[in-house]
Amino acid sequence: MQIVSLLEGEKGQVVDFGIATRLMELKVCDASIGPLGKAYLSNFRKIGLVEFDGFRIEIKPKVSVRQVLQMLDPNLKSFQTLPSDVSLDSTDEWTHALADFFDSQLSLALRRGPLEGYREEEEWSRTIKGRIQFSKFATTPKFASPDIPIIHDDFNINIPENIIIFTALTILLSKLELGKDLRARHLSHSRTLDGVSLLQSGAKLPSYRLTSRNMHYAPALATAELIILSQSFTANSGGSTVKSFLIDMPRLFETFIELEFLKLSKVAGVEFRPQKGNQYLDESQVFRIQPDYLWFKDGKVIALADAKYKTVDSRSEVSNADVNQVIAYCSRFDLKQGHLIFAEAPEFETTMYNSEITLLVHQLDLSNPSQVVRQEISRLFDSIVGGKVSATQN
Repeated sequence: MQIVSLLEGEKGQVVDFGIATRLMELKVCDASIGPLGKAYLSNFRKIGLVEFDGFRIEIKPKVSVRQVLQMLDPNLKSFQTLPSDVSLDSTDEWTHALADFFDSQLSLALRRGPLEGYREEEEWSRTIKGRIQFSKFATTPKFASPDIPIIHDDFNINIPENIIIFTALTILLSKLELGKDLRARHLSHSRTLDGVSLLQSGAKLPSYRLTSRNMHYAPALATAELIILSQSFTANSGGSTVKSFLIDMPRLFETFIELEFLKLSKVAGVEFRPQKGNQYLDESQVFRIQPDYLWFKDGKVIALADAKYKTVDSRSEVSNADVNQVIAYCSRFDLKQGHLIFAEAPEFETTMYNSEITLLVHQLDLSNPSQVVRQEISRLFDSIVGGKVSATQN
């Protein structure tokens, strides 16, 4: 298998046009036609692995693997148990690091054994327990079976939390080339969860609620959900199969900022609603809008911001679409200030013509140490929300 290594964010990367086409189909990046059947890649949105027609495409993150994993576990608790040979440099095989990272989380989550809980089960039985399913019973031909359709609660390990983790384990074991020791550890975790159901490909993740009972599962669940949502099998029109394991960096970027904003909002005593989807631009409620971050005070929107996992080298490179989106949000909520947060950008502010609306552009560089990144998010919060909270309290 021919291996092609790409680096997210590096300009001037050239690949065969066929490879570029596959990457664009998976929304990994953009591409422009080059000479002699080649293509230039730009605007990477995903990192990971893509395999098809004898090619293995590896897209590595532009920041260190540690920074990517930090967004999965902002408190870095899982790093305390990572093996010493995982240096988490940008040159590491990051998928192996992700599997190692997940193993460390599972070691903590399953240390006391797997969680158990009540799960609703349906079966046909001659012994009545739980509740009889009268609708099924009524439609069953008389004397067809001596069994009765029942539904009951069963206390076992086949609960949503374990189903999610077991599915993620199965994906890693089947899709990634793991070292002998790491594979053995994953197989051991898998055996611990023997009897747990496997989610079918494309199935909706089962719901659960974090409580004191399952909080020690939280880091492993976050990573497991990312693993499940990152894997896919797709068949193109030519009949060849494309296998991929891709992390959506824009969504990860937005979610990481969201979690930090949530903490800061609680301290400040202001209501924070990320990805609020039931808002409309027009009175007829035809054009739905969904700002990434909204803050409320006494039921009124007092601040908003959008995050874009993009690299912007100059003011002129900020797209009209991104600006117009934020300005439309400001107009809808009668705000005089809107904010755009980029992964890399020159910071500036500008006021719109014939309007008092000011746009502020910010940068959040994830390549900085974790402590610096948190300080920057705190600074962003103060810039976006701080003054509005003080004004409403006076």
